[in-house]
Amino acid sequence: MKSKKEILHDKIEERSAQKAKRFRDDILTICKTPEGRRFIFWTLKECGIFQTGFADPERLTYAEGMREIGVKIFNHVMEYCPEKFIQMLKENKAEVTIDKRLAEELKAENAEDLL
Repeated sequence: MKSKKEILHDKIEERSAQKAKRFRDDILTICKTPEGRRFIFWTLKECGIFQTGFADPERLTYAEGMREIGVKIFNHVMEYCPEKFIQMLKENKAEVTIDKRLAEELKAENAEDLL
């Protein structure tokens, strides 16, 4: 028969495993939708994980803290659903392409106004 301490230890381990599974499921659920993927990708960009180094030494500590959070999120996505990150990259590229095309059209319109 198990002691009370062993029973509690087993319950704590079981609870920990449940929390880990729930966290994994949360990441998978968020990454299933375009809205969730956009939010994750935006968060990663805001955290600066795609940047190398920081020019402003006064903001270095803050920026590195933000980047650390972004890297943690990135690592979870890559651990649980790496194919969704590839999908995020493709979706972001499509958005950037549309934005660039619209900016070029506006630039052309402004050039015509100068003539």
